[in-house]
Amino acid sequence: TQKSVPSSCTKMADDEAGPAEISEDGPLDVPSLEARVPPEWQSKMSTRALSNVSSIEAPELANSCSQIIEAKVKADADGEAPATLAGFAWPWLEAQHGSFKLAEAAAASMVSGVESSWQLQPCVRLFGELCGMLTDEYSQPVERRVLGLLRDGEEGSGGAALVPLSAVASTLLGEGDAGTVAMAQAVAALPRLQLPAERLQALEAELQALASGDAVRLDAILLAAVTACRAAVEDEPEEMPEEMSAEQQEAAAQAAAEAATAAAPPAPAEVVSTEAEAEEAEEAEGE
Repeated sequence: TQKSVPSSCTKMADDEAGPAEISEDGPLDVPSLEARVPPEWQSKMSTRALSNVSSIEAPELANSCSQIIEAKVKADADGEAPATLAGFAWPWLEAQHGSFKLAEAAAASMVSGVESSWQLQPCVRLFGELCGMLTDEYSQPVERRVLGLLRDGEEGSGGAALVPLSAVASTLLGEGDAGTVAMAQAVAALPRLQLPAERLQALEAELQALASGDAVRLDAILLAAVTACRAAVEDEPEEMPEEMSAEQQEAAAQAAAEAATAAAPPAPAEVVSTEAEAEEAEEAEGE
């Protein structure tokens, strides 16, 4: 079951009706709300932390969301073991706050803040969407493709990252030109999203509409990419495997051939008769 954090309206209603009974073991009995607690946090976060959540100011929340996204992209670029954004965020919060309990409180505040501020702060909405807190649950292909725009692409797959790794957070938070990238650069990177041609064209048209002159905001690019990738993944639930190397292709072909040979029924033994054998058989019959 998924835990949700009570909104201020829910807390006010609870206060008027009397103190709610809080259990550390069972789920808190609160109405289902839009912001969901990521599955990676549910096993760590107590219902008490969710019910006693402290408010977090929108600028502070936006800063944390942007820094976590930047740190995740850097970790991916360094070849660290892949993790979901939410799974990466928890140890990041522990490192920032120095203890598990403080990280738990910070994570609860983030869920509450995403619920209340996602419409006000684009980078907060981006974080919530990629973690599965908001409109749709977490999707690994969506996160991988969208955050891939923030890393240098392989040769022939879309070129350089939209912004330098060290400037992801500052660009997401930036005002005016500080929050934008060149439209031409954004369009060049779009093939990295692995979208069908018609969706790619629609996304490019959307970015053109969002652009101011020859630049477009980084947060707008990434949010539009989330929507486009999510729709594409829903259309094609089985993600196409990544292109295999020549060695992998040869190994796969050999394995398929061996499997086919093992599965095939044994061929019937061929009976070969010689003239001598035929004569012996006739003599035996005559006797």
